[in-house]
Amino acid sequence: ALAAAGGKIWVGGKFDAIAQPDGTPVARRNLAAVSEATGVVDPSVDPRIGAEGGAGVRALLASETKVYVGGFFTVIDGKERRFLAALDLSGNLDPVWRPKTDAPVQSLAYSCDKATVFAGGKFRNAAGSTDSVYSPRMKVARFDATTGSLHPWAIAEGTFESQDEVAADLAVTCERISVGFLGPNWARSFRL
Repeated sequence: ALAAAGGKIWVGGKFDAIAQPDGTPVARRNLAAVSEATGVVDPSVDPRIGAEGGAGVRALLASETKVYVGGFFTVIDGKERRFLAALDLSGNLDPVWRPKTDAPVQSLAYSCDKATVFAGGKFRNAAGSTDSVYSPRMKVARFDATTGSLHPWAIAEGTFESQDEVAADLAVTCERISVGFLGPNWARSFRL
């Protein structure tokens, strides 16, 4: 996953190091930031995403002040974050934005006004904070971009023939969200 923010290119995936332009490896766990001009690894951005070997970043979404992270992890820097998190542009974990899902997140996108963040994946439930009770959200959930609270919008139950579908990519307009699903390889569009 890639995103541009704060003069940096943010790189997410499943790795334990990223190379400097001269090939020297720099230890990083699943997320790094490099200078957009030189490719030099930013020494201050070093969040520890997930446990060694079993986690990774699948989606990144950047604003002028935050980088939202989605993937298959349950901990960042020793703090519980179930498949979603936000970092400031220095790589520090946002203590306020703490939504969660019950399965990995594969995709992230803004609403047209950037007031909410959509997350897509294979999950069936989502919540607005790590302390909240889950609510049904089939494959796509919508969260407040500042607080992380769960938005009431949801895809209607019974929409999916297979529970194995994964919301792998999202495209959002002011009136609709279009979702590319892995599994049966469907593209569906939903009214907002």
